[in-house]
Amino acid sequence: MLEDKAREDKQNRLKERVVNSKALVDNREKLEETRKQKQDDFKNNLREQTAEYKNKLARSYQRVYNKPLMFETSKRV
Repeated sequence: MLEDKAREDKQNRLKERVVNSKALVDNREKLEETRKQKQDDFKNNLREQTAEYKNKLARSYQRVYNKPLMFETSKRV
């Protein structure tokens, strides 16, 4: 009787350890959330870089457009 009780207690303790084991926990949701967060961060970063590039390109075009032409700057004799 005592052996059965000890065996049952041991079995319950092991069952708790197995159920709460990190190796058996389903962490797919956490991994999926982390993956989505990384994708969102990457997309936002890419959008910001693209906007910066377009602004820089527009400023460059504007400088070239506003620059006087060579024949306009040459001295007339």
